[in-house]
Amino acid sequence: MGLRRGVALRLSGRRARRATGLRAGRPGKDGTRFEVALAVSPARNGGGRITGARAVVRDVTDEAAEEGRGRLAALLEALGDAVYTLDLRGVIRTWNPGAERLYGYRGHEAVGLPGLSLVAESRHDDARMAIDCVLAGEPVQLFEIDARRKDGVLVPVALDLWPVRSRSGEVSGVSVIACDMTEQRLAGAALAESVVRLRESESLAHVGGWVWDMATGAVQWSEELHRIHGLDPAGFAGTLDAHLTLVHPYDREPVRRAMEAAVAAPHPFEMEYRIVRPNGEVRWLYARAEVALASSDSVTVAGLRGIGQDITERKRARVPAEITAGLRWIVDCAERLRRSPLAPTEAAIADEISELAKRLLDEPHFGERLPPVSGS
Repeated sequence: MGLRRGVALRLSGRRARRATGLRAGRPGKDGTRFEVALAVSPARNGGGRITGARAVVRDVTDEAAEEGRGRLAALLEALGDAVYTLDLRGVIRTWNPGAERLYGYRGHEAVGLPGLSLVAESRHDDARMAIDCVLAGEPVQLFEIDARRKDGVLVPVALDLWPVRSRSGEVSGVSVIACDMTEQRLAGAALAESVVRLRESESLAHVGGWVWDMATGAVQWSEELHRIHGLDPAGFAGTLDAHLTLVHPYDREPVRRAMEAAVAAPHPFEMEYRIVRPNGEVRWLYARAEVALASSDSVTVAGLRGIGQDITERKRARVPAEITAGLRWIVDCAERLRRSPLAPTEAAIADEISELAKRLLDEPHFGERLPPVSGS
């Protein structure tokens, strides 16, 4: 027996104390529990000796239920989410202030309406299936659906539906908690738009982002950095070795040493170096990165986080005009030699000089084209 307040009757020698206002839950003949209030006093014989106790038992089930309803009503008033209940026919029976704010119906307007009237018509079948599932005794949680307000506006909500049970344990209705998801949807849309704008900005500026995690050895590239390297994202292994494989052979070790020195010191990493696309094309990359700290202690160096920018055109623009003029003169001379009578060996040399000068004119900073990269 559970007691809510008061004390039990205590018998000690000839002294006793009266106990009143005790509460306890008792099972009836059919097993249904109900609450009673007890008033207990000592029973004495003619000589004043305590021979037992007298108890008055009063059924306070209705009072306890009323008290419980009061507490529940206070809780529902304080909740910001919409809370309402449906009976076995799917008709609205209770309605809290949160539901008024979300759906726009006052309590007296909502009670008696079919629950499906709160759902977009296109989702009636889904809502009906969820209600049937709950009436079968199974709760349905985080059920996302478009709610229909009184003014007809559709609002994204997440529903939690729970079975309401009678004293005998039978399902007598459905309790619904509706959470307005509008802000979350707007935040998600804003984030998606920001990602799109970032990708567009990266593409316009030929700038991509990259991250090196020292603990795992993983390297992550942004979409634009994959494009700069001429590599499909599916073809990048995502490791430091794969990252360095696409660096020009002459620059590879200096880049590796500079990255390792940056995390060892620690200090920012900044460098211009050449990369070789899988088709053999050589491009120039400006890379800059800051030291990334571990989230656990904000002290331990976790790796590098930075950007990479394709500066090939800038390099090409910096080639001095006199060098360009000199290369053009070499091409002209070689072409004249090829048209003059030459021995086969001399003609081959003239052809080689002409082709080399043309390539130098086409590639930035005496650019070159290396054999295609077999793998990354």
